[in-house]
Amino acid sequence: MIKIKKSKSLFSKLLAVVIFLVTLLSFSYAGAAQQMILKPGFNFISFTQAVTLLPADFKSLNIAIEDIYLYSAAAGSFLSVSDGTLVSLGAGKGYIIKNSSALDVTINVDGAALSTIGNISLKSGFNLAGFSKMPETVTFSQLMTRQPKIKGMYKWSAAAGTFIQVVRNASGIIEKLDTVDPVMKASESYFINMTEELPLNYDGASVVVGTPPAEAVIAFVSNRNGRNEIFTMSASGAAQTKISNHQTAVHSPAISPDGSKVAYVLESSAGVYDIYVMNIDGSNVKQLTTDGLSSWPAWSADGTKFAFSKSMAEVWTMNSDGSAQNKINITLSGSMDRLGQPCWSPDGTKILVTGFYPTSSNIYYINVASSTLHQLSYNVGMNMGPAFSPDGTKIVFGCNRSVEMGSVYTIYVMDANGLSQQELSSGSIDSFSAKYSWSPDGSKIVFAESRAGDSNYTQVYIMNSDGSAQTRLTDPANKDNITPSFAAPSR
Repeated sequence: MIKIKKSKSLFSKLLAVVIFLVTLLSFSYAGAAQQMILKPGFNFISFTQAVTLLPADFKSLNIAIEDIYLYSAAAGSFLSVSDGTLVSLGAGKGYIIKNSSALDVTINVDGAALSTIGNISLKSGFNLAGFSKMPETVTFSQLMTRQPKIKGMYKWSAAAGTFIQVVRNASGIIEKLDTVDPVMKASESYFINMTEELPLNYDGASVVVGTPPAEAVIAFVSNRNGRNEIFTMSASGAAQTKISNHQTAVHSPAISPDGSKVAYVLESSAGVYDIYVMNIDGSNVKQLTTDGLSSWPAWSADGTKFAFSKSMAEVWTMNSDGSAQNKINITLSGSMDRLGQPCWSPDGTKILVTGFYPTSSNIYYINVASSTLHQLSYNVGMNMGPAFSPDGTKIVFGCNRSVEMGSVYTIYVMDANGLSQQELSSGSIDSFSAKYSWSPDGSKIVFAESRAGDSNYTQVYIMNSDGSAQTRLTDPANKDNITPSFAAPSR
Protein backbone atom coordinates (compact mmCIF):
# COMPACT_ATOMS: atom_id res chain seq x y z
CA MET A 1 0.00 0.00 0.00
CA ILE A 2 1.24 3.52 -0.75
CA LYS A 3 2.37 5.43 2.35
CA ILE A 4 2.22 9.21 2.41
CA LYS A 5 4.77 10.45 4.90
CA LYS A 6 3.82 13.24 7.31
CA SER A 7 0.40 13.77 5.75
CA LYS A 8 -3.09 12.47 6.50
CA SER A 9 -4.82 14.70 3.98
CA LEU A 10 -7.48 14.05 1.38
CA PHE A 11 -4.65 12.82 -0.83
CA SER A 12 -3.99 9.78 1.33
CA LYS A 13 -7.72 9.04 1.51
CA LEU A 14 -7.93 9.23 -2.27
CA LEU A 15 -5.04 6.81 -2.64
CA ALA A 16 -6.56 4.44 -0.09
CA VAL A 17 -9.66 4.26 -2.26
CA VAL A 18 -7.68 3.64 -5.41
CA ILE A 19 -5.26 1.12 -3.74
CA PHE A 20 -2.62 0.55 -6.37
CA LEU A 21 1.13 0.80 -6.58
CA VAL A 22 2.73 3.50 -8.73
CA THR A 23 6.20 3.83 -10.17
CA LEU A 24 8.13 6.36 -12.11
CA LEU A 25 7.96 6.55 -15.87
CA SER A 26 11.00 7.66 -17.86
CA PHE A 27 10.76 8.84 -21.44
CA SER A 28 13.03 9.27 -24.40
CA TYR A 29 12.18 10.49 -27.87
CA ALA A 30 13.00 8.85 -31.17
CA GLY A 31 12.05 10.21 -34.55
CA ALA A 32 8.48 11.43 -34.91
CA ALA A 33 7.09 9.01 -32.34
CA GLN A 34 6.89 9.35 -28.60
CA GLN A 35 8.80 6.47 -27.08
CA MET A 36 7.57 5.35 -23.68
CA ILE A 37 9.55 3.08 -21.41
CA LEU A 38 6.97 1.62 -19.06
CA LYS A 39 8.38 0.22 -15.86
CA PRO A 40 6.72 -2.67 -14.01
CA GLY A 41 3.67 -1.45 -12.12
CA PHE A 42 1.97 1.89 -12.58
CA ASN A 43 3.43 4.75 -14.64
CA PHE A 44 2.30 8.40 -14.60
CA ILE A 45 2.47 9.77 -18.14
CA SER A 46 1.31 12.49 -20.50
CA PHE A 47 1.27 12.37 -24.30
CA THR A 48 3.69 14.75 -26.01
CA GLN A 49 1.99 14.42 -29.39
CA ALA A 50 -1.56 14.65 -30.69
CA VAL A 51 -2.32 10.96 -30.27
CA THR A 52 -5.03 9.45 -32.51
CA LEU A 53 -5.26 6.01 -30.92
CA LEU A 54 -8.32 5.03 -28.94
CA PRO A 55 -7.66 3.70 -25.43
CA ALA A 56 -8.44 0.11 -26.43
CA ASP A 57 -6.09 0.37 -29.41
CA PHE A 58 -3.32 1.76 -27.21
CA LYS A 59 -3.83 -1.09 -24.74
CA SER A 60 -3.46 -3.61 -27.57
CA LEU A 61 0.01 -2.28 -28.47
CA ASN A 62 1.55 -4.64 -25.93
CA ILE A 63 0.14 -7.54 -23.98
CA ALA A 64 1.84 -6.22 -20.83
CA ILE A 65 -0.41 -3.13 -20.76
CA GLU A 66 -3.05 -4.27 -18.28
CA ASP A 67 -5.00 -1.01 -18.06
CA ILE A 68 -4.99 2.77 -18.58
CA TYR A 69 -6.44 5.18 -16.02
CA LEU A 70 -7.53 8.81 -16.10
CA TYR A 71 -8.42 10.59 -12.86
CA SER A 72 -11.56 12.72 -13.02
CA ALA A 73 -11.29 15.53 -10.46
CA ALA A 74 -14.91 16.46 -11.04
CA ALA A 75 -16.14 12.93 -10.30
CA GLY A 76 -13.49 12.16 -7.69
CA SER A 77 -12.80 8.77 -9.27
CA PHE A 78 -10.77 7.04 -11.98
CA LEU A 79 -11.87 6.17 -15.50
CA SER A 80 -10.27 3.11 -17.11
CA VAL A 81 -10.21 1.05 -20.28
CA SER A 82 -11.15 -2.17 -18.50
CA ASP A 83 -14.41 -0.82 -17.10
CA GLY A 84 -15.29 0.96 -20.36
CA THR A 85 -15.32 4.48 -18.89
CA LEU A 86 -12.15 5.73 -20.61
CA VAL A 87 -13.10 6.24 -24.25
CA SER A 88 -10.51 8.72 -25.60
CA LEU A 89 -6.89 9.81 -25.21
CA GLY A 90 -5.41 13.26 -25.68
CA ALA A 91 -2.54 15.61 -24.95
CA GLY A 92 -2.72 17.88 -21.92
CA LYS A 93 -4.01 15.13 -19.62
CA GLY A 94 -2.41 12.93 -17.01
CA TYR A 95 -2.73 9.15 -17.40
CA ILE A 96 -1.61 6.12 -15.41
CA ILE A 97 -0.57 3.06 -17.39
CA LYS A 98 -0.22 -0.30 -15.64
CA ASN A 99 2.53 -2.60 -16.89
CA SER A 100 1.69 -6.07 -15.57
CA SER A 101 5.02 -7.64 -16.56
CA ALA A 102 8.17 -7.81 -14.46
CA LEU A 103 10.22 -6.09 -17.18
CA ASP A 104 10.39 -2.67 -18.79
CA VAL A 105 8.17 -2.36 -21.85
CA THR A 106 8.93 0.04 -24.71
CA ILE A 107 5.97 1.56 -26.59
CA ASN A 108 6.20 3.86 -29.62
CA VAL A 109 3.22 6.14 -30.10
CA ASP A 110 2.80 7.97 -33.38
CA GLY A 111 1.03 11.30 -33.56
CA ALA A 112 1.11 14.81 -34.97
CA ALA A 113 3.23 17.55 -33.43
CA LEU A 114 1.44 19.66 -30.83
CA SER A 115 0.72 23.31 -31.45
CA THR A 116 -1.29 24.63 -28.52
CA ILE A 117 -2.94 22.81 -25.65
CA GLY A 118 -5.01 25.68 -24.30
CA ASN A 119 -6.15 26.11 -20.71
CA ILE A 120 -6.39 22.99 -18.55
CA SER A 121 -8.86 23.24 -15.68
CA LEU A 122 -7.42 22.45 -12.26
CA LYS A 123 -10.33 21.82 -9.91
CA SER A 124 -10.38 22.59 -6.20
CA GLY A 125 -8.80 19.55 -4.52
CA PHE A 126 -6.59 16.95 -6.17
CA ASN A 127 -5.89 16.86 -9.90
CA LEU A 128 -3.72 14.51 -11.95
CA ALA A 129 -2.16 17.06 -14.31
CA GLY A 130 -0.35 15.95 -17.45
CA PHE A 131 2.44 18.04 -18.97
CA SER A 132 2.65 17.46 -22.71
CA LYS A 133 5.11 20.32 -23.11
CA MET A 134 7.54 22.04 -20.79
CA PRO A 135 8.58 25.52 -21.95
CA GLU A 136 11.00 26.22 -19.08
CA THR A 137 13.00 24.65 -16.29
CA VAL A 138 10.83 24.94 -13.19
CA THR A 139 10.56 23.03 -9.93
CA PHE A 140 7.54 22.26 -7.76
CA SER A 141 8.41 24.94 -5.19
CA GLN A 142 8.99 27.58 -7.86
CA LEU A 143 5.56 26.96 -9.40
CA MET A 144 3.98 27.04 -5.94
CA THR A 145 5.75 30.32 -5.17
CA ARG A 146 4.19 31.84 -8.27
CA GLN A 147 0.71 30.62 -7.37
CA PRO A 148 -0.25 30.55 -3.65
CA LYS A 149 -3.49 28.67 -4.46
CA ILE A 150 -1.42 25.51 -5.03
CA LYS A 151 -1.57 23.66 -1.72
CA GLY A 152 0.74 20.80 -2.66
CA MET A 153 2.43 18.89 -5.50
CA TYR A 154 3.31 15.19 -5.52
CA LYS A 155 5.54 12.95 -7.60
CA TRP A 156 6.01 9.25 -7.01
CA SER A 157 9.50 7.96 -6.15
CA ALA A 158 9.84 4.25 -6.90
CA ALA A 159 13.18 4.14 -5.07
CA ALA A 160 11.74 5.58 -1.84
CA GLY A 161 8.42 3.79 -2.11
CA THR A 162 6.45 6.96 -1.40
CA PHE A 163 5.51 10.25 -2.97
CA ILE A 164 7.93 13.17 -3.12
CA GLN A 165 5.84 15.88 -1.50
CA VAL A 166 6.18 19.65 -1.70
CA VAL A 167 3.41 21.24 0.36
CA ARG A 168 2.33 24.54 1.84
CA ASN A 169 2.10 24.46 5.64
CA ALA A 170 -0.51 26.17 7.81
CA SER A 171 1.53 29.39 7.77
CA GLY A 172 1.66 29.38 3.96
CA ILE A 173 5.34 28.43 3.81
CA ILE A 174 6.40 25.91 1.16
CA GLU A 175 8.01 22.80 2.66
CA LYS A 176 9.91 20.02 0.89
CA LEU A 177 8.82 17.15 3.11
CA ASP A 178 11.32 14.78 1.52
CA THR A 179 14.09 17.42 1.03
CA VAL A 180 13.64 17.03 -2.76
CA ASP A 181 12.24 19.64 -5.14
CA PRO A 182 11.33 17.81 -8.39
CA VAL A 183 12.06 19.47 -11.72
CA MET A 184 8.94 19.28 -13.88
CA LYS A 185 9.32 17.50 -17.23
CA ALA A 186 7.31 17.05 -20.40
CA SER A 187 5.67 13.61 -20.72
CA GLU A 188 5.09 13.27 -16.96
CA SER A 189 2.04 13.80 -14.78
CA TYR A 190 1.76 14.91 -11.15
CA PHE A 191 -0.89 15.28 -8.51
CA ILE A 192 -1.63 18.96 -7.81
CA ASN A 193 -3.76 19.94 -4.82
CA MET A 194 -5.59 23.25 -5.34
CA THR A 195 -7.45 25.46 -2.87
CA GLU A 196 -9.67 26.75 -5.68
CA GLU A 197 -10.32 26.12 -9.36
CA LEU A 198 -7.79 27.79 -11.69
CA PRO A 199 -6.56 27.25 -15.26
CA LEU A 200 -3.18 25.68 -16.06
CA ASN A 201 -1.43 26.78 -19.25
CA TYR A 202 2.02 25.94 -20.63
CA ASP A 203 1.67 27.07 -24.25
CA GLY A 204 3.78 30.20 -23.69
CA ALA A 205 7.28 30.77 -22.39
CA SER A 206 6.44 29.58 -18.87
CA VAL A 207 4.07 27.39 -16.88
CA VAL A 208 1.20 29.52 -15.56
CA VAL A 209 -1.45 28.54 -13.03
CA GLY A 210 -4.17 31.18 -12.86
CA THR A 211 -4.07 34.53 -14.65
CA PRO A 212 -0.68 35.27 -16.24
CA PRO A 213 1.02 37.74 -13.89
CA ALA A 214 1.79 41.26 -14.99
CA GLU A 215 5.48 41.99 -15.33
CA ALA A 216 6.97 42.63 -11.90
CA VAL A 217 7.57 46.26 -10.91
CA ILE A 218 10.80 47.59 -9.38
CA ALA A 219 10.98 50.75 -7.26
CA PHE A 220 14.34 52.51 -6.99
CA VAL A 221 15.94 55.85 -6.17
CA SER A 222 17.53 58.03 -8.85
CA ASN A 223 19.18 61.47 -8.66
CA ARG A 224 18.86 62.09 -12.40
CA ASN A 225 16.93 65.32 -11.70
CA GLY A 226 19.38 66.69 -9.15
CA ARG A 227 18.05 65.06 -5.97
CA ASN A 228 17.04 61.58 -4.86
CA GLU A 229 13.57 60.71 -6.18
CA ILE A 230 11.63 57.45 -6.37
CA PHE A 231 11.05 55.87 -9.77
CA THR A 232 9.37 52.65 -10.85
CA MET A 233 10.16 50.48 -13.84
CA SER A 234 9.42 47.04 -15.19
CA ALA A 235 11.76 44.11 -14.59
CA SER A 236 13.08 44.66 -18.11
CA GLY A 237 14.02 48.28 -17.31
CA ALA A 238 11.19 49.75 -19.39
CA ALA A 239 8.73 52.48 -18.41
CA GLN A 240 10.93 54.31 -15.91
CA THR A 241 8.54 56.71 -14.20
CA LYS A 242 9.03 59.19 -11.36
CA ILE A 243 6.39 58.73 -8.66
CA SER A 244 7.65 60.80 -5.70
CA ASN A 245 6.99 64.55 -5.45
CA HIS A 246 9.01 66.03 -2.60
CA GLN A 247 11.37 68.98 -2.46
CA THR A 248 13.95 67.01 -0.45
CA ALA A 249 15.63 63.64 -0.90
CA VAL A 250 13.90 60.29 -0.51
CA HIS A 251 15.44 56.89 0.29
CA SER A 252 14.83 53.13 0.61
CA PRO A 253 11.58 52.48 -1.33
CA ALA A 254 9.77 49.25 -0.45
CA ILE A 255 6.80 47.95 -2.45
CA SER A 256 3.93 46.32 -0.54
CA PRO A 257 3.25 42.59 -1.08
CA ASP A 258 0.15 43.32 -3.19
CA GLY A 259 2.07 45.86 -5.29
CA SER A 260 -0.33 48.71 -4.56
CA LYS A 261 1.82 50.90 -2.27
CA VAL A 262 5.37 52.09 -1.74
CA ALA A 263 6.85 52.87 1.68
CA TYR A 264 9.92 55.09 1.76
CA VAL A 265 12.02 57.48 3.84
CA LEU A 266 11.82 61.25 3.41
CA GLU A 267 14.86 63.29 4.45
CA SER A 268 13.86 66.80 5.49
CA SER A 269 15.87 69.95 4.88
CA ALA A 270 16.86 69.76 8.52
CA GLY A 271 18.42 66.35 7.96
CA VAL A 272 15.85 64.28 9.85
CA TYR A 273 14.31 61.06 8.52
CA ASP A 274 10.74 59.76 8.65
CA ILE A 275 8.79 56.96 6.95
CA TYR A 276 6.00 57.71 4.49
CA VAL A 277 3.74 55.56 2.33
CA MET A 278 2.03 56.31 -0.99
CA ASN A 279 0.16 54.52 -3.74
CA ILE A 280 2.29 52.94 -6.44
CA ASP A 281 1.36 55.84 -8.77
CA GLY A 282 2.58 58.44 -6.25
CA SER A 283 -0.85 59.50 -4.98
CA ASN A 284 -2.28 59.49 -1.44
CA VAL A 285 0.95 60.28 0.45
CA LYS A 286 0.79 59.62 4.20
CA GLN A 287 3.38 60.19 6.93
CA LEU A 288 3.79 57.24 9.31
CA THR A 289 6.53 58.32 11.75
CA THR A 290 7.25 61.77 13.22
CA ASP A 291 10.37 61.26 15.35
CA GLY A 292 12.87 62.17 12.63
CA LEU A 293 14.87 59.02 13.36
CA SER A 294 13.14 56.32 11.30
CA SER A 295 14.45 54.57 8.18
CA TRP A 296 14.59 51.34 6.15
CA PRO A 297 10.90 50.26 6.16
CA ALA A 298 10.25 46.57 5.45
CA TRP A 299 6.75 45.17 4.85
CA SER A 300 5.53 41.99 6.50
CA ALA A 301 4.35 39.35 4.03
CA ASP A 302 0.68 39.90 4.90
CA GLY A 303 1.04 43.66 4.37
CA THR A 304 -0.21 44.58 7.85
CA LYS A 305 3.07 45.61 9.53
CA PHE A 306 6.44 47.22 9.04
CA ALA A 307 9.78 46.51 10.60
CA PHE A 308 12.05 49.56 10.47
CA SER A 309 15.26 51.05 11.83
CA LYS A 310 15.31 53.84 14.38
CA SER A 311 18.38 55.97 15.07
CA MET A 312 20.24 53.63 12.69
CA ALA A 313 20.67 51.38 15.72
CA GLU A 314 17.36 49.82 16.84
CA VAL A 315 14.70 47.67 15.18
CA TRP A 316 11.06 48.63 15.68
CA THR A 317 7.73 47.39 14.33
CA MET A 318 4.48 49.20 13.60
CA ASN A 319 1.17 48.61 11.85
CA SER A 320 1.00 49.55 8.20
CA ASP A 321 -0.99 52.70 9.10
CA GLY A 322 1.76 53.88 11.48
CA SER A 323 0.04 52.87 14.70
CA ALA A 324 1.37 50.61 17.48
CA GLN A 325 5.05 51.56 17.16
CA ASN A 326 7.11 49.29 19.39
CA LYS A 327 10.79 48.70 19.91
CA ILE A 328 12.03 45.10 19.76
CA ASN A 329 14.18 44.89 22.86
CA ILE A 330 17.31 42.98 21.91
CA THR A 331 20.35 42.29 24.05
CA LEU A 332 23.37 43.01 21.86
CA SER A 333 26.33 40.67 22.17
CA GLY A 334 30.00 41.51 22.58
CA SER A 335 31.07 44.71 20.85
CA MET A 336 27.97 44.87 18.62
CA ASP A 337 26.71 48.44 18.81
CA ARG A 338 23.64 48.56 16.56
CA LEU A 339 21.15 46.68 14.40
CA GLY A 340 19.70 47.74 11.05
CA GLN A 341 18.39 46.83 7.59
CA PRO A 342 15.41 44.70 8.74
CA CYS A 343 13.61 42.26 6.43
CA TRP A 344 10.61 40.08 7.42
CA SER A 345 10.53 36.36 6.72
CA PRO A 346 7.59 35.23 4.55
CA ASP A 347 5.96 33.45 7.51
CA GLY A 348 6.32 36.49 9.79
CA THR A 349 8.23 34.63 12.50
CA LYS A 350 11.66 36.17 11.86
CA ILE A 351 13.18 39.51 10.95
CA LEU A 352 16.56 39.49 9.23
CA VAL A 353 18.92 42.26 10.39
CA THR A 354 22.48 43.40 9.97
CA GLY A 355 24.40 43.44 13.25
CA PHE A 356 27.09 46.14 13.20
CA TYR A 357 30.38 46.11 15.07
CA PRO A 358 32.97 48.94 15.07
CA THR A 359 34.79 47.55 12.00
CA SER A 360 32.56 44.77 10.68
CA SER A 361 29.02 43.46 10.42
CA ASN A 362 27.23 40.12 10.00
CA ILE A 363 23.76 38.77 9.26
CA TYR A 364 21.40 37.83 12.09
CA TYR A 365 17.72 37.15 12.56
CA ILE A 366 15.36 38.18 15.33
CA ASN A 367 12.87 35.59 16.56
CA VAL A 368 9.75 37.77 16.69
CA ALA A 369 8.02 35.72 19.39
CA SER A 370 10.95 35.67 21.82
CA SER A 371 12.81 38.86 20.79
CA THR A 372 16.04 36.89 20.66
CA LEU A 373 18.92 37.45 18.26
CA HIS A 374 20.52 34.59 16.29
CA GLN A 375 23.65 34.82 14.13
CA LEU A 376 23.60 33.44 10.58
CA SER A 377 26.86 34.58 8.96
CA TYR A 378 30.35 34.53 10.47
CA ASN A 379 32.30 36.25 7.71
CA VAL A 380 35.19 38.67 7.93
CA GLY A 381 34.36 42.23 6.89
CA MET A 382 31.02 43.88 6.18
CA ASN A 383 27.96 41.70 5.51
CA MET A 384 24.86 43.74 4.66
CA GLY A 385 21.41 44.07 3.08
CA PRO A 386 19.94 40.60 3.77
CA ALA A 387 16.65 39.59 2.13
CA PHE A 388 14.62 36.38 2.29
CA SER A 389 13.59 34.61 -0.91
CA PRO A 390 9.80 34.42 -1.42
CA ASP A 391 9.70 30.79 -0.27
CA GLY A 392 11.76 31.57 2.82
CA THR A 393 14.51 29.05 2.06
CA LYS A 394 17.31 31.39 0.88
CA ILE A 395 18.87 34.69 1.91
CA VAL A 396 20.73 37.08 -0.40
CA PHE A 397 23.23 39.56 1.05
CA GLY A 398 26.35 41.55 0.22
CA CYS A 399 29.80 41.00 1.69
CA ASN A 400 33.23 42.57 1.10
CA ARG A 401 35.20 39.89 3.03
CA SER A 402 37.47 42.72 4.18
CA VAL A 403 37.75 45.20 7.03
CA GLU A 404 38.16 47.99 4.46
CA MET A 405 34.87 49.86 3.98
CA GLY A 406 35.73 50.80 0.39
CA SER A 407 36.43 47.25 -0.70
CA VAL A 408 34.57 45.67 -3.60
CA TYR A 409 31.38 43.97 -2.47
CA THR A 410 30.25 40.55 -3.61
CA ILE A 411 26.67 39.26 -3.63
CA TYR A 412 26.12 35.93 -1.90
CA VAL A 413 23.16 33.65 -1.34
CA MET A 414 22.90 31.21 1.56
CA ASP A 415 20.37 28.84 3.01
CA ALA A 416 17.99 30.30 5.59
CA ASN A 417 20.05 28.65 8.34
CA GLY A 418 23.24 30.42 7.20
CA LEU A 419 24.81 27.41 5.51
CA SER A 420 25.88 26.81 1.87
CA GLN A 421 27.04 30.35 1.03
CA GLN A 422 27.51 30.77 -2.72
CA GLU A 423 28.92 33.73 -4.64
CA LEU A 424 26.61 35.22 -7.26
CA SER A 425 28.10 38.54 -8.39
CA SER A 426 30.80 41.03 -7.49
CA GLY A 427 31.36 44.71 -8.14
CA SER A 428 29.39 46.84 -5.66
CA ILE A 429 31.42 49.65 -4.06
CA ASP A 430 28.86 51.41 -1.86
CA SER A 431 28.20 49.40 1.28
CA PHE A 432 25.54 51.69 2.69
CA SER A 433 23.31 51.47 -0.40
CA ALA A 434 23.47 47.68 -0.16
CA LYS A 435 19.93 46.46 -0.78
CA TYR A 436 19.02 43.25 -2.54
CA SER A 437 15.54 42.13 -3.51
CA TRP A 438 13.98 38.97 -4.98
CA SER A 439 11.32 39.01 -7.68
CA PRO A 440 7.91 37.77 -6.46
CA ASP A 441 8.42 34.39 -8.16
CA GLY A 442 11.93 33.98 -6.74
CA SER A 443 13.56 33.70 -10.17
CA LYS A 444 15.40 37.07 -10.19
CA ILE A 445 17.44 39.27 -7.87
CA VAL A 446 17.74 43.01 -8.34
CA PHE A 447 20.65 45.04 -6.91
CA ALA A 448 22.76 48.17 -7.42
CA GLU A 449 26.44 48.21 -8.35
CA SER A 450 29.03 50.45 -9.96
CA ARG A 451 30.87 48.61 -12.72
CA ALA A 452 33.22 49.39 -15.55
CA GLY A 453 31.28 51.42 -18.10
CA ASP A 454 28.97 52.96 -15.48
CA SER A 455 30.82 56.31 -15.49
CA ASN A 456 31.48 55.98 -11.73
CA TYR A 457 27.74 56.01 -11.06
CA THR A 458 25.86 53.23 -9.27
CA GLN A 459 23.34 51.45 -11.50
CA VAL A 460 20.49 48.98 -11.06
CA TYR A 461 21.19 45.45 -12.28
CA ILE A 462 19.08 42.29 -12.42
CA MET A 463 20.17 38.66 -12.60
CA ASN A 464 18.75 35.18 -12.35
CA SER A 465 18.69 33.82 -8.82
CA ASP A 466 21.70 31.59 -9.67
CA GLY A 467 23.77 34.64 -10.67
CA SER A 468 23.46 34.17 -14.44
CA ALA A 469 22.16 36.64 -17.05
CA GLN A 470 23.31 39.80 -15.25
CA THR A 471 21.78 42.80 -17.01
CA ARG A 472 21.96 46.54 -16.36
CA LEU A 473 18.51 48.18 -16.23
CA THR A 474 19.38 51.87 -15.77
CA ASP A 475 21.51 54.31 -17.77
CA PRO A 476 24.67 55.97 -16.35
CA ALA A 477 23.53 59.12 -18.19
CA ASN A 478 20.88 59.33 -15.46
CA LYS A 479 23.56 59.44 -12.73
CA ASP A 480 23.12 57.27 -9.62
CA ASN A 481 20.30 54.72 -9.48
CA ILE A 482 20.22 52.86 -6.17
CA THR A 483 18.30 50.74 -3.59
CA PRO A 484 16.05 48.81 -6.01
CA SER A 485 13.16 46.78 -4.61
CA PHE A 486 10.59 44.33 -5.94
CA ALA A 487 7.33 43.85 -4.04
CA ALA A 488 7.79 42.20 -0.64
CA PRO A 489 7.08 38.43 -0.51
CA SER A 490 3.37 37.74 0.01
CA ARG A 491 1.40 34.99 1.70
